[in-house]
Amino acid sequence: MNKICTRHHNTKTTPLISVVICTRNRAHILFRVLESLRMQTYPNWEAIVVDDYSDDATWRTLGYVSDSRIRYVRNDRTQGVLEARNMGVALAKGGIISYLDDDNVLYPTGLEALSEMPDEASWGAYYRNTTVVQLENQCEVARCRGTSAGRKISRSSLIALETGIDTNCLFHRPKVLSDVGGWRSLVKPTAFEDTYLAASLALKHFDDFWLLPQVLVDYQTTVGTDGDGLWGKYGFQLEADFLTKWLREFGNELSEEQRLSIQKRAALSKERALRNEPYWADYL
Repeated sequence: MNKICTRHHNTKTTPLISVVICTRNRAHILFRVLESLRMQTYPNWEAIVVDDYSDDATWRTLGYVSDSRIRYVRNDRTQGVLEARNMGVALAKGGIISYLDDDNVLYPTGLEALSEMPDEASWGAYYRNTTVVQLENQCEVARCRGTSAGRKISRSSLIALETGIDTNCLFHRPKVLSDVGGWRSLVKPTAFEDTYLAASLALKHFDDFWLLPQVLVDYQTTVGTDGDGLWGKYGFQLEADFLTKWLREFGNELSEEQRLSIQKRAALSKERALRNEPYWADYL
């Protein structure tokens, strides 16, 4: 059963929380996510910023942030977000690992909420807010703000890929990541790696899952920019490939009903890909 957070006075020693931030050529927004960490009501944290070989002003941006809790490492070549996250986790010293993408913002009480993670929990998730901005010729033409609060999160919904947990809402004890082989992806270019990780953790550790029914992060993505790239254009094909490969790898651990559901969704995603439907259209 999901363990639902109830706020209480924590009499235990405050745990160190490690926040892994991967970035590449995002100097113009990196300062914002770092400032959201520095505004936290909970003081015992560290941030590991893994720069995946940026060639912009990322290093200079970090120079403007004076906080000994922020550590910076730079790859000597571009290795991709999965390797960057795995590196950040390997360098983390905290008893709780969480993640922030460089274009998102953590609410001031975010780490305070995570600090109450019970000893018996090995991983968990919290709700997120979503802001999707659509641009055309660098001009904003549409904006959608919603929340995933209230959605159902169960072991069945996770392993049947009916529910995913975004990277920015996922936290875990250090050891559990090695149990599932670290951050991995079933498709290239990298996509759905957070859904894959959450489903893999659910298969092994769902009894240790802890749900925080709170909104603690603003998740932002911009449609129609270079950053949207292959994801926006080929999203449905990537989704179809991901569903098919998950079924091939873990189908024997699913019920017949779950397998049929995944097959139907994969077929629908493939049809939408053949029609060249933009992946983000459902959000706007």
